[in-house]
Amino acid sequence: MVKPNKPSQTPAMPADDFHYLIERARNGDRSTLPELRRVLLDPHEVDALGGDLALQAEASFVQAMAGDDLAVAQVRQQRLQRRRCASASRCDVVE
Repeated sequence: MVKPNKPSQTPAMPADDFHYLIERARNGDRSTLPELRRVLLDPHEVDALGGDLALQAEASFVQAMAGDDLAVAQVRQQRLQRRRCASASRCDVVE
């Protein structure tokens, strides 16, 4: 089993190269798989591709509950953020 690396402070590759790699992979270029697997060991790279399923589910939930009402959306997002903070050792500031 491959263990993910600790998140890096810098991207695994330049943004242009990363986007080109992803474009090729999305078009079915199997030769991208070894490099794609290496890059995706970095959690930040996974998140850049929408790989955080919990956040995707949360965003869908907030959208479904709030619709076009931005005030309700903000209330729901703040409430979910507070719950995450209560269960985590640290809390990211929401702007």
